[in-house]
Amino acid sequence: MQDVYNELQPDLETHSYNYPFMNVRIPFVNYESSNGRETFARIQSRLRKIPGLKTRYSPRKIQSPVIPIILPGVDYSAESLVNSIALRGEELPDKSRLGWQHLDAFADYCVGIMALGRETYASLIEAWYHGTDSDSYFQALEVLAEEMLHHISDEIAGPRYTERSVSKEHYWMKSYGEFPERLDIVLLRLKDDYLGRLGKVMGASSGNGEA
Repeated sequence: MQDVYNELQPDLETHSYNYPFMNVRIPFVNYESSNGRETFARIQSRLRKIPGLKTRYSPRKIQSPVIPIILPGVDYSAESLVNSIALRGEELPDKSRLGWQHLDAFADYCVGIMALGRETYASLIEAWYHGTDSDSYFQALEVLAEEMLHHISDEIAGPRYTERSVSKEHYWMKSYGEFPERLDIVLLRLKDDYLGRLGKVMGASSGNGEA
């Protein structure tokens, strides 16, 4: 995730100003559309020029882009793990207080914690340790990047977990302008670079074994 951030940092610093900081509803303006996001951008840009409001509608500096706690192979929702205080002690959590991730989710993030689903984790292990390239591996990388962007969103704007806020945040991450395409390019390059290096190491090990 650090490598992804390092490549994306200039783009993210620019794109962070497009984040939907405004929580207020604007009549007839939908942030999740081309015209709506342009209206949001103009309004937020003007608000930043008003004394006392610049900080409120500007992104905070990204201090730590990598999610601090990652739980591999965990299908519980990160939100339930946080709310149940399941990770604060050494005792086993009360499973009756935990919830599952959504059926269409491959991971879940909440306040510095990512629960990485079993299928996603298995795809990563197959690639990172056995060099298996597949669509599921790239999908797993996309999942990691998406949860990292949720964490970065917390860094630049503070935690915002209402349904409407999350919906706008997803649009900012996955559909706003050229940023999603730039992210895919970075993921593909890093994927091929890693698998290429791993293949050389595995090939060298195999050659030494035969010798």
